[in-house]
Amino acid sequence: MPIEPGDYPVIEPDTALGRALVEFFDVLEPVYASGEKGVFQVIVFGGCAVHIHTQARGSADVDAEVTSHGYADKSEIVALLDEDAYVFTDEAGMTQLLELDASFNTTLAPLHEDYEDRVIRLVTQSNC
Repeated sequence: MPIEPGDYPVIEPDTALGRALVEFFDVLEPVYASGEKGVFQVIVFGGCAVHIHTQARGSADVDAEVTSHGYADKSEIVALLDEDAYVFTDEAGMTQLLELDASFNTTLAPLHEDYEDRVIRLVTQSNC
């Protein structure tokens, strides 16, 4: 079930990790922005998701579920995200790395049955 724009609340990240998380996904923009290669959604879990909500906890890895809707090749999306770690500077001026946890799997922890319906969108370059 694809997520329709405007149907969910939006969070605009205002921390270094929050902005880095959004920028981490920018590698997908040139490949998928036109929609010609299909559409997909990525749901972020774990420490990065908690940080977006609380600005208090962080994580160096991105736990994410990628779901393809049509032509988008999930393995290509994961490969693009897993290609390089994203380097950013935190509020303390320290260099940090953000990278995809390719081993993350939603079956490893209990999820609320309607987690897909409770998605909160992050403001990204393409939906500004």
